[in-house]
Amino acid sequence: MKLALASAFAVAALAAGCAMTGDQEPPRPTRTVEAIGKVVESLAADALGRLGTDPYKGMPVVVQTMSRSGGLETIVAELLRTRLLDRGARIESACAAQCLEIVLQEFATDAQVAPGITPGEVLTVATGSVPLLGNLARSLSDRERDRARTTARTTGLFITYAAREGNRYTARGHQIAVVSINDGNVALEQK
Repeated sequence: MKLALASAFAVAALAAGCAMTGDQEPPRPTRTVEAIGKVVESLAADALGRLGTDPYKGMPVVVQTMSRSGGLETIVAELLRTRLLDRGARIESACAAQCLEIVLQEFATDAQVAPGITPGEVLTVATGSVPLLGNLARSLSDRERDRARTTARTTGLFITYAAREGNRYTARGHQIAVVSINDGNVALEQK
C-alpha cells in the first residue's frame, strides 16, 4: 500500500513539474560554446596559414590580450595557444626578437548587425570602417559587460596579427570575430 501511494505521489509530482515548466526551451546563452570553438578554430587556421608565408614564415607565436581583467579575451587566448601548440606552432610568452604577435581585444557595439552574420564568424578587415562595427566599437569595462547582458548588442574580438622584428612591425592584418549577437530580449528566471 505504501509503495503504491509513494509511486502515485511521484507520478503526480512529476506531472506537476512538467506542467509548470511547459514545453519552453531554456534561452541559449549569449556566448555559446560553439561560437567560441568556431572562432578559436578559425584563428588557429589563419595563424598557421600566416606562418607558412612571408613575412611571418617560421616565427614563434605570441598571443596577447589587451585586457588584464580576464573575460572572453583571456579564454580565447588560452584556447588559441593550446590549439596552436597542438598543431606544432612554437608558442612563446613574450616577443623576444621576432614573432607573429596576435593581439585580442574584446569589443561591443550597439550598431545594427549586417544580415547573415552569425556568432562564430571571423571577418577580415581591409581598410576603412567595418560594416559590422561602424564607428561605435569600444573596449569593454566590467560595468559595460554587465550592461551588455541586458541590451541589444553584438560582442566579439578585434584581432591584430603583426610580424614583429624587435620594436618594428613588418606586416599587420586585422580580423573581427563575432562571438555573440544579443537582440535585447532577456529571459527572466521565475522562482
